[in-house]
Amino acid sequence: MEQPHSAKNTADISVSLSVLIPAYNEGQHIGQNLREVTAVLDRSFQNYEVIVVDDASLDNTYEAACKTAQEDDRIKVIRAERNGGKGHALRLGFQSSQGQDVVFLDADLDLPPDQIASFVEYLHENDLSVVVGSKRHPQSKIAYPETRKFLSHLYGTTVRLLFQLPIRDTQTGLKVYRRRVLAEVFPLMRCERFAFDLELIALAHQRGYRMGELPVQLRFRRKMRFGRIRLWDFFLTALDTLGILVRVRLLGQKRSSRKT
Repeated sequence: MEQPHSAKNTADISVSLSVLIPAYNEGQHIGQNLREVTAVLDRSFQNYEVIVVDDASLDNTYEAACKTAQEDDRIKVIRAERNGGKGHALRLGFQSSQGQDVVFLDADLDLPPDQIASFVEYLHENDLSVVVGSKRHPQSKIAYPETRKFLSHLYGTTVRLLFQLPIRDTQTGLKVYRRRVLAEVFPLMRCERFAFDLELIALAHQRGYRMGELPVQLRFRRKMRFGRIRLWDFFLTALDTLGILVRVRLLGQKRSSRKT
């Protein structure tokens, strides 16, 4: 992993919020999107940082993000040495973060960043440890292909039945965590790609962390039918999901045996 790139040294500034943005081949839009994120955050937060993790992109994502970071010392840029997936990128970002509240946000901004403030407020007002965005919330406003909706609904229903989680959607790319949750759960995880979110939430739930969900606005802006997710990826996600189910249950059995 390369050293984080930013315009100034901000280690002596107290950071209350860290926004982690994994990015892969987003060079065309990353600069503009980062400016949009900071403009939104400025309206609600004072001490925050935005950490972009370039997941070994094949385009100029890293260079474009670094150029924007030179304009704003609250932006840090990290480049992964290998393309390890969203989960791997978020781990790297967390290791370089300082905030007590940590937001996950997709780089394409299909989920507009003006939703972040309400998520953080909901987290604290309800004394929660995790708040996730849910496409299945009845108040969510979702605009994306019907085929993608169907597959998302099918996966969400399956996860709900298998894991008995208190939320309806684990895969939406906007979430906020208390720092202590990630510090405890990240070392236990194995998934780095599409089922990463599920494993993180399932392990947090198993450890008794309280979580809630909020509606989201999602504006699907890519021309591809499934976005960047291929049908083969759905198969791999299914395999990872079964592996997570086994591991979570085994960990649960070990925890129960230690208590008896």
